[in-house]
Amino acid sequence: PTASAFQGELYEIIKQYRVGFNYTNLDEFVSGIHRFYYDPAGYSEARKNAKKLFHENYNYSKIYNEFVSHLENIVDGHNK
Repeated sequence: PTASAFQGELYEIIKQYRVGFNYTNLDEFVSGIHRFYYDPAGYSEARKNAKKLFHENYNYSKIYNEFVSHLENIVDGHNK
């Protein structure tokens, strides 16, 4: 699971996919850690969600293939 104080895309990913918690101050951070500590099922769900999100969206083979395709499109467009 992930804990983040950042706003923006990471904040939205954590919230949308329920892979951890966001915080804006130390009290919220401590509260989030306590929730995971005292709620093993909630921690387990966030862990499962994080693993699924990583494998479906950030796996190296998926990223590599998409990146190569993107570079090929740039080169093809440049050569026209």
